[in-house]
Amino acid sequence: MAYKPDAQKLKDVCDLVVGASEFKPAGGVTKCNLAVRRILEGMGIDLFFDKKLKRVLLANEMISFIEGHPAMFARYSDTDSAIADARGGYVIMACQRGQFHGHVAILYPRGS
Repeated sequence: MAYKPDAQKLKDVCDLVVGASEFKPAGGVTKCNLAVRRILEGMGIDLFFDKKLKRVLLANEMISFIEGHPAMFARYSDTDSAIADARGGYVIMACQRGQFHGHVAILYPRGS
């Protein structure tokens, strides 16, 4: 089934995940990868779980997956287009590769 953009559903899912204590940073460890995975699940998108290792991919691993599957993902050259699509209910993921640990996030569709 193809993904159907839904700004209100994306807002609701993001609000639930961001408000959940299980995704709050603790002990110097952030859980951005777990939060992104949960948001995607809430939107009906099944990505970033390694069935062999039985765990959610780490942020840098998610970024490598995206880079290795360019046909599955759109890349944005400007933030205005990404923000506009997020407001339209598309799931837009921001990524930053790190030396040891990267960071991933979902753009919240504020203003839609």
